[in-house]
Amino acid sequence: MKTVLFFFISLGFFKSEASCPFEGMSVGAVEDSSDFISSESKWAPFPEPLYLKYEARLGGLPLNECKESVIANSIQVKKTGKVYTAFYTNDDTCDGGNSYGMIIEGTEPRADKVIATIEDSDIVCINN
Repeated sequence: MKTVLFFFISLGFFKSEASCPFEGMSVGAVEDSSDFISSESKWAPFPEPLYLKYEARLGGLPLNECKESVIANSIQVKKTGKVYTAFYTNDDTCDGGNSYGMIIEGTEPRADKVIATIEDSDIVCINN
């Protein structure tokens, strides 16, 4: 019984590690890392349903003032080939010089795909 329990606990640990490869990193560190391939960033509107779900974690970011100051960046993990999309602010007049946003698994901006928030430029992995 202990072996089975240990197996499931271990499986959960490894799953959470694999689902968010950005733990302890900043936006800049991901862009500079050789472990990832980042696409060129493009301006994109902030996905409002995602903002509403994670508003409390985004440092009081005012959506109406900042929704046009958001970039989207596709990030591929070289080791696994898995693709993520980061949506974050990139305008000092909006965010005070720090990025706020989120990272989703894949490219479709759905609330159940959010794996991390970007808070003061730091990436904070979350458990959905």
